[in-house]
Amino acid sequence: MVSPPTYAVDLAARMRELALLDAAGIIHVSNSGSGTSYFGFAEMVCDLGGYDKQLVSPISDSSLKRPASRPLNSKLASRRSASFGLEPLPDWKDALDRFIRSESKKADTT
Repeated sequence: MVSPPTYAVDLAARMRELALLDAAGIIHVSNSGSGTSYFGFAEMVCDLGGYDKQLVSPISDSSLKRPASRPLNSKLASRRSASFGLEPLPDWKDALDRFIRSESKKADTT
């Protein structure tokens, strides 16, 4: 399964923008980028966080025993945000980098 992760900080900011525009209806919002698998996401966390990528390994989707099947590509199209004149959210890799930096700063102050 491939999709771009969405950073809650970016999502909250977009929701605020949409609320200020009185936007209504269903509006898909996600960080931009080509998307990734859970394994790809875990590898990127290791890369950006300075962890050993050997700590993670891929598993098959079928081994998760989910009650419903998932599409291979679940990337959301954020066309309605664009119709309100809003730029796409930043790439998910940028968002993950900002999150890790933010958490690292918090850890440094404790």
